[in-house]
Amino acid sequence: EFALAMFFAQLVTIHHKVGFGSAFVHFRETSDNAIGTFLAIEGLAVFTGIVLMIVMKRLLPHFGYSDNVINICTILFISLTIEGIGGIGFVLLEKELFFRDVSILRSITFPLSYIPAFWGALHGAGAWSIVLQNMTNSILLLIASCVMVYLRLPQVVRQKWTFNAHIALQYVRFGFIVGITTTAGMLFMKLDNFFIGTFVGIVVLGFYDRAYNTAQWPGTFCSIVMARSVFFVYSHLQDDLDRLKKTASIVTWLVTTFSFPLGLMMFIVAPDLIVLLYGETWLPSSQFLRILIIYTTLRPLHENAGHLLMAIGKPQLTTKSHTIQLILLAILGLPLTLLWGAIGTSIAVLLAFAPGLVI
Repeated sequence: EFALAMFFAQLVTIHHKVGFGSAFVHFRETSDNAIGTFLAIEGLAVFTGIVLMIVMKRLLPHFGYSDNVINICTILFISLTIEGIGGIGFVLLEKELFFRDVSILRSITFPLSYIPAFWGALHGAGAWSIVLQNMTNSILLLIASCVMVYLRLPQVVRQKWTFNAHIALQYVRFGFIVGITTTAGMLFMKLDNFFIGTFVGIVVLGFYDRAYNTAQWPGTFCSIVMARSVFFVYSHLQDDLDRLKKTASIVTWLVTTFSFPLGLMMFIVAPDLIVLLYGETWLPSSQFLRILIIYTTLRPLHENAGHLLMAIGKPQLTTKSHTIQLILLAILGLPLTLLWGAIGTSIAVLLAFAPGLVI
């Protein structure tokens, strides 16, 4: 239920997908005009998402989705909105390369957010315990980002922010392309949940989602490093070709060195690993894990290429790659799911990802 609800919540969370933050970083200007314009259009994206969520909440019951899925979806949307507002502060901090402070904050808030989640799980809250973790984490991140911006960037707080239509147009043009890329990437990563949850069943989606999350482990370290720092570093080096090439090579080496051996090990011991971590009940997840681990181990290479292309001002190339992947998954996903269930969905994910990685 949580996995299916998250798909719908992320579908209408506009500010997470539009690339206004990436545009703000790419153009590098930090004047009162630039900051004021960024805050204004980011706020408009949040408002648009709220409108879409209201509409979707009215539509979902007509397609047979349970009240619990719809209610979880609503709260997750609120959580994502709070996280997005807090993310504005982190964009400001990371643009000025305060990566250490951001990392420390996230290292503190993330484990703290699991305290109410464990409490909820032990008291029979079920899927709502995971919702509680998401909401707690979002609130803590919002508070932390506000405090850190006030401490590290006092000049930003003191500025008289103003809106500039010309800057807004630049951000929208750049952000629109990045937004298409992000949306295609999000749908590619979550459309499988929709297919399985809608056409196979919630129980099977539970096994599949457990396998998918476990398969993320080999690439998690590399993805976190890239998501929080690589794009900003690439942006700062976009005019220095030699250093840019060297940095991109180092990141590629890190990805292959850390994720490939771990992915191979998990492929070999998948059934034993699932039983060790989650117990015999979750053993059906191992059949999905062996297929998905191939995709998730290679995905950081694809993400690194995407960050590099966006940083040098060519997000349209990443858009083409993500769009091709999404189209292939949409074409292959439904028939393979109907034919072979969640195994078919796993195969469709792998087949759709391969051309995008080559591109």
